[in-house]
Amino acid sequence: MKLLWAGNGFLVPLLSPDCEMIPAGRIIETEWHGAPWASGSEAEIEAAISDNADADFLFVMNTHQPPNSERPADTLPYQQAVRCAAKIAREQKLPVAWWSIEDPNAFNLGGQAEIAECVFTSCRTAIPRYREVVGHDRVFWLPLAAQPAIHKPLPLAEDAADLVHVGNHYPWWPAKVAFLENALLPLVRAGYSLALYSYEADNWPEEVRPFWRGKSRYLDSAECYRHGRIALGSNCQAGGDIDQFKGTTMCSMRVFEALACGKPLLAFWSEAYEALGFGRQHLAIASRASAALEWADVLLRTEKVGIGSIGDGGMDFVLDLHTYSHRLSYLRDVICGGLRKPLEFA
Repeated sequence: MKLLWAGNGFLVPLLSPDCEMIPAGRIIETEWHGAPWASGSEAEIEAAISDNADADFLFVMNTHQPPNSERPADTLPYQQAVRCAAKIAREQKLPVAWWSIEDPNAFNLGGQAEIAECVFTSCRTAIPRYREVVGHDRVFWLPLAAQPAIHKPLPLAEDAADLVHVGNHYPWWPAKVAFLENALLPLVRAGYSLALYSYEADNWPEEVRPFWRGKSRYLDSAECYRHGRIALGSNCQAGGDIDQFKGTTMCSMRVFEALACGKPLLAFWSEAYEALGFGRQHLAIASRASAALEWADVLLRTEKVGIGSIGDGGMDFVLDLHTYSHRLSYLRDVICGGLRKPLEFA
């Protein structure tokens, strides 16, 4: 499988182990979460697409862009480069796929989807709104996933804590506050040790900041997870627009990567898990402090004696159904094969 890609390359390292990824233009390294971007002059973009006319489709990932100050002066602005690539691809009869990986909180960028023949969103309940924006029904649910070449078990670190949390805290997001108040803080106050990795420490309450061990780079998550015996997660998105979606059905990549790294996962409840097929045999789900404390005790005891049944079940389930190889197969079937059947896991 061969894909051209334009704009944000956040997913490129996660997709490239399973397919050939060719930039539509040149690769630009930025400080924006360590993700590469593809841009160039119009001539460079056209040459890249013409030279790779045998690609299956042009892939565009929707997300916020880095400052244009990080862009070389002889390249098009990022969004202009994406539109240019899509226009040239259509002229050369190459399909264009657009995937929004942060919904509903990135839906304000949804207007970009009009450049694509097929649109994919990580949030099932966002589909009707995307169909209104683009004016067609070729909009599909496509959740994030794990990349086993990157997300894999590593030996437990000597300084491993009881719990490891890889993720950010946004005090203006109700779901993040609920996780903090009903899981993370009660566990810390009960004496469990914690290894915390996030983009920054300042958003966390003062009580939590001493547990911060460093920034979380999305390609280094396996290294982070080895610093805890069990993973703790509030791993479903919930942005300011959430009430309009009647609940979020987006699941962030943290769920899949933690399980692929072989960690038992204690997750705060979200309705997203059921649609993905997750059950009690795959992860421990808590919606209140008492349940989080009970699960932490159970998971730590079983992990220390080598049982780990929940962690093992979750890892096998993710590798069987929720890898980027699976997502690429669905992309190809929809875009190139005309498949219109929605994804189903439950």
